Amino acid sequence: MTDILSVSDLHFGRQAPRDGTSSEAFMAMVEHAIRRRMRLILPGDTLDLFPTVKEEWREKEVRLVRDAMCQYSRECGYIDIQCGNHDPVLDLEKLAHCFPNVRFRLLDPIAVLKTHQSDSILVTHGHLVDGIRRARALIDAALEQKHSPEALVLTLLRDESLHESVANEEHKMLTVIAPFMDRLRRFRLHDFVEDLILRGKGVTTRFEQKMHTLRHMRRVACWRAEMVDTTARLAVALECSLAILGHNHTAGIVRRTVYHGSGEKTQIVIANNGGYLGSDPRPRGCLAVNTENRTVELLHFTGRHLRTFRSESYAPWVGGIGR
Repeated sequence: MTDILSVSDLHFGRQAPRDGTSSEAFMAMVEHAIRRRMRLILPGDTLDLFPTVKEEWREKEVRLVRDAMCQYSRECGYIDIQCGNHDPVLDLEKLAHCFPNVRFRLLDPIAVLKTHQSDSILVTHGHLVDGIRRARALIDAALEQKHSPEALVLTLLRDESLHESVANEEHKMLTVIAPFMDRLRRFRLHDFVEDLILRGKGVTTRFEQKMHTLRHMRRVACWRAEMVDTTARLAVALECSLAILGHNHTAGIVRRTVYHGSGEKTQIVIANNGGYLGSDPRPRGCLAVNTENRTVELLHFTGRHLRTFRSESYAPWVGGIGR
């Protein structure tokens, strides 16, 4: 397998007033992948298929990036894509309608990629392990009973209780949180709180604290220890040394140590490129995986160029407790 370029959470069509930064950044990243002959992966929430999203918004944004994706297909082949919580019913027919002449390959929601170095890389959007207790229970049982990676993947993909829990969380987000956030956006209250934070003034009143929590709950709360630890344990159970995530809209690379088995510990690297919603002030980025050197880089888009924001080795590391 060649080197990988991963970019998640594009959310094409989510918002009408987009400044073009997202599509411009994505086109620059696709050109980067073409020049370096990298495998392009879109790990979920590429399209936003929520009922609140207008079809004309999505069509307008998709049209901006269609040529770049067509060029990638012509020169490099298939684009790998996963379903996320905002595009759970994604299929090849829907993709063909949005992106004619672009060749896609659907990955399972939990996918393990093999490299020529015999390494394994976990790619998942992340919503299946975002505070879902059923997922943690299944993963812990697999570690304890030493299930094969293939058996665990099948269990996670077929477990009805797990997917019912995920659906309940999305229903709560869609019916309770999202409408209230839309009302906040109309009054620009979230911009006021964001401005306080960016200028280093913090949040002072109880009202501002509530606004801050609602503004960041989908972006910051997902990096809480519970999600990171569950993802790390999933990676160990699947014999992966690197996990590529989306979902939380927060760019970063973290390293976690998982204790398991009879006194063994394994280090896992978890990487996320961040989010692309128009109101997000953070730089647009992507993840570049060098499978030869076993490194993952977080790249940020500036102008028409990508610069390395952080680099981390994901070489497999297993040791005994106390070593």
